[in-house]
Amino acid sequence: MNEAHHHPAGRPTLLSPAEITRVLDTARFAPSAHNTQPWVPEFRTEEARTPEAHTALVLRVDPERTLPVADPRHEDLTLALGCWLEAAAITLRQNGSDLRIDAVTGNGPDLHVRATVVESAPDGRAQTTSAKAATVETFTPADVRDRCVDRGRLLPDPAALDRALTAWTAEDPRSSRAESGDGDAALRIVEVTEAVWSRAAGLSRYALLSSAPVFEETLAWLRLDPREPQYREDGLTADTLRIPAPLARGMHALVGTGRSVPTHLVHRLVRAAAVGVGGTVDRVVRRTGNRRRADRSPTSDRYDVGARFRALSRQNPHRLALLVPTAGSAPSPTVLLAHGRRLYRLWLHLAGAGLRVNVASELKDVPEAARRLTPDPRLRPLAAFSAGRSRDQRVPRAPRLP
Repeated sequence: MNEAHHHPAGRPTLLSPAEITRVLDTARFAPSAHNTQPWVPEFRTEEARTPEAHTALVLRVDPERTLPVADPRHEDLTLALGCWLEAAAITLRQNGSDLRIDAVTGNGPDLHVRATVVESAPDGRAQTTSAKAATVETFTPADVRDRCVDRGRLLPDPAALDRALTAWTAEDPRSSRAESGDGDAALRIVEVTEAVWSRAAGLSRYALLSSAPVFEETLAWLRLDPREPQYREDGLTADTLRIPAPLARGMHALVGTGRSVPTHLVHRLVRAAAVGVGGTVDRVVRRTGNRRRADRSPTSDRYDVGARFRALSRQNPHRLALLVPTAGSAPSPTVLLAHGRRLYRLWLHLAGAGLRVNVASELKDVPEAARRLTPDPRLRPLAAFSAGRSRDQRVPRAPRLP
């Protein structure tokens, strides 16, 4: 995210109740791991700190909507809050306002973000404290609402990918470099070969299915029965996971409400089945790994894609990893929020180019798998996802809380 989007210097302003409702109704479509929707936003009218009344935002975390086992460092949680902030800011920019982040305190479930709603420039540009030119907002609330994940078959489209990544890095060309620095300046996007991706997926699948606590935590967010109220509110639904209805009913009998089979037995059964099928797929990929397109140079010098990571299988989508430096301490919540805002804008640019994504967070959560996704040991993946054109016209959408 460029500086204009992070540090608007306009005068604090007051939102009407209708404007606040519009922001909340749009920002709830921001993405989150397992569709947990962990944000708790509160808009307040403040009068004491400035001569005129203005609207402030306090963004907190619902601890019941976190993933302490799968996300112990709270990275996915903080990225999700960054996505929410950017979705809210996009909505505000359509009406001549913006968000100025004033303070970030705490971490994980105790994270608090305090922001002020400020005026943007008269021409709709976000005002900035530096001499850099402000950037006109390219997205609308409709873009926020329309973007969705597709866990079905995705088809590659190199030209569309090039357009999206070129537009994304044009907002902040530093994103393509692996240099260390503050905020989101160190982000790098790479495209991974199908053979590398498949092997990393096999490693992450085995590691995660070996963990009973991770399995149980995932089950808690699995929604298999459309008759249950939560199916229309949050979590991973059978529809969005593309699980056929008969299979979903069978799975619900095993792991759903009032299940008759103990969780540890279900875990053993699923692990054995998934590892067996995964092993077969991995062997096929290794045998056919050489029958793919020759490596080719990046389609644009505006983003960095290692040549040996460019080869793609013709029938598979683009496999992408967003990388950050490994040197130094872990990113602060402030930096992760900025990364989340940039990541969300990347997904919006992909959607604008006609591409949908399928997030594979497990690949970056397992160290051995994560190392395979980067051409540089000084970098690590912050996000991993596939991107491509949806084969199906109808894409099931994840539910949202009201």
